[in-house]
Amino acid sequence: MIIALTSHLRHNGHKNVKADIEGYMKPDMIVAGMAGGGFTPDVTSTNGKEFIFEVETSDSIDEPHTEAQWRSFSANSADYKKNFVIVVPKGADKKARLRADALGIAINDVWTVR
Repeated sequence: MIIALTSHLRHNGHKNVKADIEGYMKPDMIVAGMAGGGFTPDVTSTNGKEFIFEVETSDSIDEPHTEAQWRSFSANSADYKKNFVIVVPKGADKKARLRADALGIAINDVWTVR
């Protein structure tokens, strides 16, 4: 899914595409709040605005680690006026939106990848 996402971004005008996979420059770690620690997003890019993308499987949406990442990326996006987008397999978008809503986590969008 990360490869499909990076290809889509590059073909749609996104610049400075970084991905946490071999062959790409790794995104910078994001630290949000006073708790310390941080997380590296799966993909970041720019297209007039900075984007943070976190790719999830249908199963990973409900994991505690996912919640911690989403909270950090959402807070960083709000603080620095970035777009935080969750990317999931086709058919899992509603589940991701419901999870973010239930946790009170602000996201800009949910994208699907086949």
